[in-house]
Amino acid sequence: MSAPGLSFTGNHQDIFTLLDLVIRARYPLLYLVTSEEAPAEELLQILADSLKPKRKLLI
Repeated sequence: MSAPGLSFTGNHQDIFTLLDLVIRARYPLLYLVTSEEAPAEELLQILADSLKPKRKLLI
């Protein structure tokens, strides 16, 4: 699965794929450590919007 409208390369695509997997597996909690909050939130929002059924993103 890839993010619509975004082009990831290398490690970013791996992160997107891993997050997609754990969200679809219904992990109850995700803890992300990042130096930049906005890109992480954007990625999570894109991922939440791409899921069926739609899921709410709580930050």
